[in-house]
Order: sequence, then C-alpha cells, then structure tokens
Amino acid sequence: VLLQQLATDTQKHMQSIHSRGGDVNELMGSMDAILAVWQFLENTLTVLGLTTFTKGSSLASSHDAKVAAAADTNETQLTVEESVNLLCTSIAQCRMDVRSKAIQARDQKHISQLEANPVLDWSDKARDMILPSLGKRLNDMPDGTFQISEWPLREQEQLRKRKEEEKKNKQEMERLAAEKAQKALIPPSEMFRGDEKYSKYDDEGVPTHDKGGEPLSKSARKKLLKMHGAQKKKYEKAMAAQTALQGNDDVSKQ
Repeated sequence: VLLQQLATDTQKHMQSIHSRGGDVNELMGSMDAILAVWQFLENTLTVLGLTTFTKGSSLASSHDAKVAAAADTNETQLTVEESVNLLCTSIAQCRMDVRSKAIQARDQKHISQLEANPVLDWSDKARDMILPSLGKRLNDMPDGTFQISEWPLREQEQLRKRKEEEKKNKQEMERLAAEKAQKALIPPSEMFRGDEKYSKYDDEGVPTHDKGGEPLSKSARKKLLKMHGAQKKKYEKAMAAQTALQGNDDVSKQ
C-alpha cells in the first residue's frame, strides 16, 4: 500500500508540473523528491528480496489502464511491479522535461554550457543508473519522447562483464603498444649493454664475447647483428617521428 501511495502521489505531482509547463528549477526540485522516492523504493525492494521483475511490459508513451487509473484515484490496488513501473515513468518524464528545458535554455544563451552540464549529467544518471537498477531501459527517441522497456538485471550483468573484458583487452593492447614504442627509443648501441651474458662489445655496441670472455660464435654474432639492425631501423623511425612532432609544436607556438 505504501509503495502504491508513493508511486501514485509521485505521478500526480509530475502530471501537475508537466501540465503547467514548470521551469527547470521546479523540475529539478521535483527530481530531488523523485530520487528520494526511488532510493527508498530500491532499499525497500532489496530488503524484501524483490529487486527483479518478470512481467513483460512496454511503457513507451503511456502505461496500462490499471496503472494510468491509479494516477487519478487511490482506489485501484497496484502490485509492487506496477508501482515500480509508475515510478519509472515519473522519473523518465521528469528527466525528459528537465533535459529538454536545459538544452533549450543553453541553445538560447540563457545559460552557459557549464551551467547546463550538471542538469545534463543528472539526466544521464537517471537513464544510466536509476532505471537500470529497477530493471528498466530508457531510450531517448528522435522525436524527443522516451521509451521504457524491460532490462533484466542478469542481462545488465552480462553486458557489464562484456564491457569490462573489452576494457581490459583495450588496456592490454595500449600497454603493449606503449611498451613497443618505449623499446623503439632505445639506441641500438645501448640495447645489449648491461646484459650479463656478454662482456665485450664492438664499436656499434654488438656483443663480441660471452660473460666468460670467450669470443661468440659466428652464428651467435649473426643473430645479434640482425637484432641490432632491426632496432636501428625502429630507433631511426621513432626519432624521425619525434623530430616531426617537435617541429609541429614549434610552428604552433609561433
């Protein structure tokens, strides 16, 4: 009963503001109240073990007759899920109004982009955090309306894990690329220096003797010379890129 009352009262309040064309400040104040209701509802459902819902429904621009009727009267008894659907619609409607008014005010130069950012960030939070936590997906439509659909928490978890894996793979690729770029900056004359396997080097820094002082075999020297040649090409290419970058910086400063 409490959940029903919260949902219906919230919906009535939003309908009243929406019909009056309330300004951004009034809508943002309403969002504060709605977020408080959402937090209470989420905590209550968590305690009751009712954090997921199975009934399929689409709330594109209206909700079923039973839920709509509850916004006008307290006589209709709502289930927990119907109360959640009603609250989600209220949050989505408030978000749409706040977002559109903030964008309009920004575009008309009544507020700056910096002033609009907190409001837009707020609307993103409603879309990306609040409704998903209640098992709903909110999509902004091209005509400025919104659509709410079911988004089971297990599907969200699967998406989260996939994105985490993609992020890890991207970070690993970036790490390897950075490591490769760093190695390219090592002068070929220094690439073998400090290696305990060698004790003497030629003029170009290629090892000639092992750690025991014995001359390296022809095959070993050939392999090292090949590695040295490859590093020389990488180094020259990296140095040329750095020189070009430095030149571009100098031109931009002039």
